Amino acid sequence: MSVARTKGGSLACCHGYAVAAGNEPVGQVETPVFTGTALEPESLLLRTVEGIPGEFAAVPVTEVAAVDEAGQQITLRGTRDELFGVAPPTRP
Repeated sequence: MSVARTKGGSLACCHGYAVAAGNEPVGQVETPVFTGTALEPESLLLRTVEGIPGEFAAVPVTEVAAVDEAGQQITLRGTRDELFGVAPPTRP
């Protein structure tokens, strides 16, 4: 059983899912990234939200804590700062 399957759902078809870390949004899945002939991805390419450097970021599936297929949401382990080295933007 793959790491991606043990999180509550498959990550093979998670295009467009919202992604959060530490209850803060970090982006949306642009595409899962596969290696060779694997049926489950090695990482997820995210289109990041404002405040995270770069337009895209790759996240290994080992950082996935939960997958909500019905809600099309993925929760990552750790906080936004731990994963991307930035604190969430301050709200006015």
